[in-house]
Amino acid sequence: MNELLSTEIYAGRTLGDFLSLQFLASVLGDVLAAIVIIVLGILMALPIPFVGNIPPAIAVCTLCLATIDRSPRLWFIGMGLSVVAIGLAIGFGYGLLQVGTAVVAS
Repeated sequence: MNELLSTEIYAGRTLGDFLSLQFLASVLGDVLAAIVIIVLGILMALPIPFVGNIPPAIAVCTLCLATIDRSPRLWFIGMGLSVVAIGLAIGFGYGLLQVGTAVVAS
């Protein structure tokens, strides 16, 4: 793990530098969280049936708490939940598309 964190990524900065509290508390960390929150807000506006709004809402709440508290642990949990929420939305959208094309074809 230490080897992975000490890998140089950009301009002499390592992966550990980008995953530090200083990065997450910087303007760039806030902008990254804001972009993800906007994408999740758009997903919540879509009429996805069943559990369409719940996973993005939980991810947004976690990211907002992480931004307020400046907690890197909550930030990573929120980003993980965001990836899961976006994956679920894409999966439900693809499934609905397949069902719609099957109904139209028959």
